[in-house]
Amino acid sequence: MAPPRFDDPALHAALALALFTAGCVRSQPKPDEPQATQQPDGEVEALPPTTAQSTPASESGSAKACTGTLEVGPGVKPASPFDGWVVRSNARSVRGAEPQEQEVGRGGTPCANATDQEACEDALAAPMPEGEIRSESTQSGPIRWQGVATAGDRVEPIVDLKGLRAFLGPIDSEGDAIALVWALGYEPACPEPQAEGDAFVVHANKRISDCPITDVEYTVTVQPDGSVDALEVGRRESQACIGRLPASPSPAPILAEGLAGWLARAAWLEAQAVHAFAHLERELRHHGAPEALIQGCVAAQEDERRHARLVGGLARSRGVEVPNADAEHAEAEHAEVRSLFAIALDNAAEGLVRETWGAAVGTHQAQRALDPDVRAAMASIAPDEVQHAALSRVLHLWLWDHLSDQERLEVEACRLDTWRAFLNDVPQDPALSEALGLPPAAAVPAMVRVLRGACVIDGSLAA
Repeated sequence: MAPPRFDDPALHAALALALFTAGCVRSQPKPDEPQATQQPDGEVEALPPTTAQSTPASESGSAKACTGTLEVGPGVKPASPFDGWVVRSNARSVRGAEPQEQEVGRGGTPCANATDQEACEDALAAPMPEGEIRSESTQSGPIRWQGVATAGDRVEPIVDLKGLRAFLGPIDSEGDAIALVWALGYEPACPEPQAEGDAFVVHANKRISDCPITDVEYTVTVQPDGSVDALEVGRRESQACIGRLPASPSPAPILAEGLAGWLARAAWLEAQAVHAFAHLERELRHHGAPEALIQGCVAAQEDERRHARLVGGLARSRGVEVPNADAEHAEAEHAEVRSLFAIALDNAAEGLVRETWGAAVGTHQAQRALDPDVRAAMASIAPDEVQHAALSRVLHLWLWDHLSDQERLEVEACRLDTWRAFLNDVPQDPALSEALGLPPAAAVPAMVRVLRGACVIDGSLAA
């Protein structure tokens, strides 16, 4: 049986307009002079370096020489005596699942001097109240963190950044500096913090965008009063936002840079999309979805396998291997069947946004890539990605009929929030962008507005 085809004139019109918009921007803008602005409460806004792609940190002597992260908790010196403290998180394992709480770090010996050890441990494990020291948005949903400290029988929650600052007091240890930098949204990384007078310099990483995948490396100077300055020292960027990600995506274990590195990461994402469609197919069968949607997922898996082979071959021809993703396939086969609401949330982000963006970027590459191999590959891949975007829109309509009014509001909010993330796009190395045919960074906001508006269906998805 031939795979179903999903005709969507509105989508095709939006893609054409988005590509026309991108064509009006011919060059990448140069970033401004680098600065790091310090705000009174310690929040940091760091601007890009002077070049479109900064020197890799491994060459500049920064944290890149060591790939480990530093644990939050050990080495903390509280402002007043405590026996110990723990750090806890509240997160979903996959999008749509119930959030779970767990301990992720500790320092000292919590409950060491409690008269009732069991009661103290129960208090440490009690449900987290409202508030967070740190929060983060992920593919699976929001994560929030809190702390709990004990002194004798006293159990003291640390539920926000102000509470953490009060708990730490003056920043007078490496552990204090690590904890504060982490709370401000960074991932402290080795080597260990270095003392510079009364201050500490912490090497840290921060993912500033999931699409394009952009990781920035900083040196963060923490003063005794808790004020901080962040200086960007390296950046790893990839605009490989290709296809649908599974509910629990695995990061691409690829360190190569340049054209070959981009192709290898793109091939990894194509392989991840196979597993995402396999999981979706199994769920739609369980929920009794129309056969056309099920067969659309089956066809999409074959498309993504071909894409992974094609792009992976280009990476290997340039000396970079793409790791095998069989483990992710096994995980997809045993992943839980989500509710229709959870599937709708996932489809809003991965289908209505990522698939649509992938179709636009792939079509742009098929027309504009200076590298002839990339241009030919994307000419073959892009039409499939347009079909996957159209499938996502048809799936959305079917799911919409099974949602409550409140669930529809949440799905729409998810779609818009995901599009907003694309507005945080950052400039790429112009030579790499031109070789790959990626849309100019300056064109991305206009393209996003056009594509976001294409999802207006019966008034239910007003942009």
